[in-house]
Amino acid sequence: MFRDRLLPVRKWIIVGIMLAAVGSVGFAHWKTIRYDSLIKKYSEKYRLDFHLVKALIHEESDFDPRAQGARGEVGLMQIMPGVGQEFWERRSSVPYDPHRLLMPEHNIEVGCWYLRDSFDMYRNSRETIICGLARYNAGQTRVARWKTSADLNPASRFIDSIDFPTTRDYITRVVTRARKRSQNYLW
Repeated sequence: MFRDRLLPVRKWIIVGIMLAAVGSVGFAHWKTIRYDSLIKKYSEKYRLDFHLVKALIHEESDFDPRAQGARGEVGLMQIMPGVGQEFWERRSSVPYDPHRLLMPEHNIEVGCWYLRDSFDMYRNSRETIICGLARYNAGQTRVARWKTSADLNPASRFIDSIDFPTTRDYITRVVTRARKRSQNYLW
């Protein structure tokens, strides 16, 4: 008799677990696509690959618009306030408000602008994307040092001259994720 009463409870527990699993998968998918229209808009405006920008956002913030980095980076694309101010000064005469970087649209636009600027800076390099991503992650001064090291040995690849394992791994993850996603793999 006790077993007979327990059987319906077990069924409801299993149904509850299944619903929770489906809900979490749905949320994970929604989390990765909810900014697609903004990513598309600004990747097109700044002539960037949609999948590369999306992979960068995944790596930088895991699609969390409120993400805060240890060095002051904020938002989806982990923009430094100084980069946001530079963008704003070039585009507007109104005083800059760093809180705007927490607004997904503004953050994505500034991030795409800075990424395009990074690629343009190294457009004559044989590894434009790698150099641009290195600048986005580690800064222009470090990239200049790594480029000097790589240029001394023409047979070497730029990525091999990066002496920060975290930056080297970051670039590899972003490029790999972008390549896989462009071939219709899931995030």
